[in-house]
Amino acid sequence: MKTIDGWVCPDLLSGPGNYLGRCAHVELALAHTAKRRVAIQAGGHIGTVPCYLAGRFERVYTFEPDAENFTALAANCHARHPGTIWAARGVLGNKRRPVDLLQSTKSTGQHRVRPDAPGWTPTYRIDDLGLEDVDAIFLDVEGFEIAALTGALVTMDRWRPVIMAEENKRALDFGHRIGDLEAFMAAQAYQRVQGIADDLVFIPLD
Repeated sequence: MKTIDGWVCPDLLSGPGNYLGRCAHVELALAHTAKRRVAIQAGGHIGTVPCYLAGRFERVYTFEPDAENFTALAANCHARHPGTIWAARGVLGNKRRPVDLLQSTKSTGQHRVRPDAPGWTPTYRIDDLGLEDVDAIFLDVEGFEIAALTGALVTMDRWRPVIMAEENKRALDFGHRIGDLEAFMAAQAYQRVQGIADDLVFIPLD
């Protein structure tokens, strides 16, 4: 582990710059959040996005499965927003079972769930958390977005949060095609309103 520009980082990471830059994507979703009470975020990495959200929401729940990333995330979140961010090591999904991870040797932001493989990394279902006042969900989980949202259907139906989710070729690893995320969200009475790079923003129709 090392510290760069005040951020604790895994040794593989050259610095937080690119990930801080991606916080600008979050603003596309925030333009549609009338209330900013609770935000759920997954793919927490070293904490840049959770910390950004903590400056805009009353409470933030973040999830990161990789051990080194999570160590950095916990340190960075505690240093900047103690008491506002609740962090857990694990993935968001729809099945109550541990999963295995594919560890990238090139990027700390590309560790991901290994398709259909048992492991020991816990899976959290958003609906099982029983959270109230959920106004936004932000997902960057390397192709596992539909699984994470399938585990959040009750929460989505009750609180109708604005959702930002990534869609790219990683979704193919889980049997999805590009466009399936938008179709999935349409089935939940959501419409896509904006997008930047791989990040898509959906708002409820009701």
